[in-house]
Amino acid sequence: MFQFRVAAVIGVCLVSAAAHAQPQCLTTSFASNSAYAGNMFDIEPKRDVDITRWQVNTSGTEVVTIEIYWREGSHRGHETDPSAWTLLGSATTQGQGTDYPTSVNVGTLPAYQGRIYGIYVHLASYQSGVQTLRWVRGEPTIFENDDLKLTTGVGMGFPAFLNGPYRDNMWSGTVCSEDPKPLIAIEGECPGRMMFSWDRSLPEHQAGLIYARNLGRYTIPAIQCGGTELGLGTQELQLIRAFYTGPQGQGRFSNPVTPAYCGGYLQMIVVDRSPCPLSNIVQLPMQ
Repeated sequence: MFQFRVAAVIGVCLVSAAAHAQPQCLTTSFASNSAYAGNMFDIEPKRDVDITRWQVNTSGTEVVTIEIYWREGSHRGHETDPSAWTLLGSATTQGQGTDYPTSVNVGTLPAYQGRIYGIYVHLASYQSGVQTLRWVRGEPTIFENDDLKLTTGVGMGFPAFLNGPYRDNMWSGTVCSEDPKPLIAIEGECPGRMMFSWDRSLPEHQAGLIYARNLGRYTIPAIQCGGTELGLGTQELQLIRAFYTGPQGQGRFSNPVTPAYCGGYLQMIVVDRSPCPLSNIVQLPMQ
């Protein structure tokens, strides 16, 4: 197990592929006419995408803290139930003022075609008359591009989930999506036989599962995937297994894991034009 060098294997995997699509952004409106502390709306992906970036409309130019929650299924009927929501992330950033986009980065939300996702954008640093989240009065309205359909919903007050919903208040902001990254997961105990699975990959591509003892920023020097920066370091860096992603870009296999590798990290790379697509990073269980 783990006997191949990363650069050597990736360097000879020549696979043709189309260039990656550019990120697409969908804006509702920045012509606001009201405000409070939050807003809920629904997103329906038209294809599998990663939702990666947000822009919101804050009233002031002070530093603000934004929380973004999500749930699978519409926000409708769950506006005041925090147990129905998952926190995607929280970010502190510089507000840009009324009707100017304030960028927020709270992490990636993988979104699948055919599903509905409720989104809740909350201004955690809300102060009445000082820091508010701007919105646009109006009945539910649909905005869409090639990636996403967004249906506006309701305004929310402060604290989160406790005041509202206030009907017919449209979210003022932008959501950006990109080609999906592969998602990997592991099951089982270490040491022992563990199950590795992947999803949302480019179909019918060669891929590799890479191991390292530490996190880092190793850059692949090979011709194919050359310049791709892994999220792994160089300690015991090696390729566990080369495999094909399958016709649907998903699959699984099992592999024995010895005690020496427990606690290390795994990342999947799909052999494509540089920079090559990379998955999330998972850590093997500690012994």
